[in-house]
Amino acid sequence: MGGEAGDAALAPQAARFHRRLMLPRPLPPTLLGVVAFNMSRTVIRNTLSEANCDYRYYRDRGWFESEYYYPTRLGPGLKAVDLVTRGAANLIWPARAKVPAGG
Repeated sequence: MGGEAGDAALAPQAARFHRRLMLPRPLPPTLLGVVAFNMSRTVIRNTLSEANCDYRYYRDRGWFESEYYYPTRLGPGLKAVDLVTRGAANLIWPARAKVPAGG
């Protein structure tokens, strides 16, 4: 695709992207987003020490205590997914003695 034909084909996608970008608040989390957030948060919290920059990044943003990356309300279905994935993640990556960075 190139030229005017390519521009015409991309125009609807660009308009859709712009509309979503201009929404007054973020879209609600998806099922996959909640699962990925819980898994990554648990791995970082349970396996890394404060000396690690990823650990500090999550801590400084309050993500160890929050339900998601940004303030949002999880509906009943996503709340259930949240609880199940937190439990599963803690079974897979249990908290253990953390080795300081470089040690």
